[in-house]
Amino acid sequence: MANKTLTMLQIRRILQLLNAGLSQRKIAKTLSISRNTVQDYCLKFIKSRLTHDELLALDDHALNEILSSGRAARLKDDR
Repeated sequence: MANKTLTMLQIRRILQLLNAGLSQRKIAKTLSISRNTVQDYCLKFIKSRLTHDELLALDDHALNEILSSGRAARLKDDR
């Protein structure tokens, strides 16, 4: 299903598995999500400039703010 957002539990699980040294492909297979989705979240983690442990220590709201800060604002349609 396209554009389905992950739950915070799934995002934290990605972080835990990355911290354990699993590859993006293995994480995608383990969590039954797209490899590209895992890659997108990995890029967001890198962009935040925080370690996996620091990201895991954040509460859900703070982690969501970090991950959603890179989203492009929707343009207003003047039609």
